[in-house]
Amino acid sequence: MMTPSSTACAAIVLAAGSSTRFGANKLLQPFRGGCVLGAVLAAATAARARPLVIVTGHAAAAVTAAIEGALGDDVPYALVHNPEHASGEMASSIKVGVAWLLANAPRAQGALVVPGDMPLLSAAVMDRVAAAGGAAGIAAPRHRGQRGHPVYFGRAVWPEVLALRAGAQMRALLAARAEAIRWVDVDDPGILVDVDTPEALRAAERGDYSAFS
Repeated sequence: MMTPSSTACAAIVLAAGSSTRFGANKLLQPFRGGCVLGAVLAAATAARARPLVIVTGHAAAAVTAAIEGALGDDVPYALVHNPEHASGEMASSIKVGVAWLLANAPRAQGALVVPGDMPLLSAAVMDRVAAAGGAAGIAAPRHRGQRGHPVYFGRAVWPEVLALRAGAQMRALLAARAEAIRWVDVDDPGILVDVDTPEALRAAERGDYSAFS
């Protein structure tokens, strides 16, 4: 791990979940020669956002080993543990990542929130969403009218993220700030593909997007 440096946009990679629907840790499942989380990290590494703040929780030791195996010494990243990961709420991990950025990345004007279970996300989409955001905005990709990931939160929105009550979901903040969302229409169904079940993982490996539309 390097001492993280920052650019105008950072990335928060969510790797804390317990994968209850999958039946095993989905992040560590084999995927196209690596693992699911490794594919996400490869795309995040190829994108411009820095640093990568990777939030761990469930099975932290195994997930950390996978992260260290996937990232080289030339990639600035930080590992941050979410002590509330057992709540199962994505928002708690996002809050941990945002808090780390506020304390350690003063130059970052925004952050992409990148779920660790979406192995078909691309660096190109990450860069387009980050470019659409700005310090005060929210940006998200759409494919044929369906919202996907990653979602970008400008630095001015971070206090609202941190103020979310325990158990709240990020969709509540997105609904409350719907007028502020800058939509990025992309011809990439990978923004919809999360591998919550073994069946979804097999479909993603095949490139079968019908299961996710």
